[in-house]
Amino acid sequence: TTTPAATTETAAVQTQKKKKVKKIDIVAESTPFGLTTKALQAESDDEWRLIAKDREIIAHKSAKNGLESYVYDTREKISQSYSKLTPFVVEQERTTFLSKLQFYEDWLYSEEGESATTAILTEKLNELKQIGTPIEQRYLEAENRPAAFSTVESAIQANRDWAQTTDAKFAHISQEDRDSCLKKCDEVTAALQQRKAKIESQPKYEQPAFSCNDILQLEKEINNFCKPIMNKPKPAPK
Repeated sequence: TTTPAATTETAAVQTQKKKKVKKIDIVAESTPFGLTTKALQAESDDEWRLIAKDREIIAHKSAKNGLESYVYDTREKISQSYSKLTPFVVEQERTTFLSKLQFYEDWLYSEEGESATTAILTEKLNELKQIGTPIEQRYLEAENRPAAFSTVESAIQANRDWAQTTDAKFAHISQEDRDSCLKKCDEVTAALQQRKAKIESQPKYEQPAFSCNDILQLEKEINNFCKPIMNKPKPAPK
């Protein structure tokens, strides 16, 4: 039989044997598989440097090819008396320009040209274009001028025909309005003839007194005057 004293002693021993438990927070750190952020950034920087280098190589090649092509193409257009741009440049200027084209062709294949930067190649091309572009523009103006004259002449004729029409749907247009349209046709015809005579009096190597756009303004002028008259609505019946 267990006495009360023995029971008390056993409980005390069991109490002493219990371990104290202390809770603490554990910080867990994980390392991702692969490159670190710093290494990834370095890889990205290297890649962008390679891309920039490739772009510079392409730009440099394009600039060199552009200069070379311009030299060859332009020289072909002005090299002979029968070349298509020759009439549009003064002979002395043509001779000087040909010499400059030859100089840049030789320069391209020199040590200096081979090592030239993209910026320098572009600068050389622009220098040549400052001479060549106005010549080319005079040629293009001459090529497009007949079509510009024809466009205005067609507009004059169309508006003149309308002003003289007997079509019943225009019967409400007064004779006064028709006459004003015919007068505008005469004014534009005179202006067109004046511009044509002025241009024909100039040598082809001069900047034309009137551009194709200047000529086509006459089409707008006559249409802006006559169309509102043509489109007047019939008066409402009384």
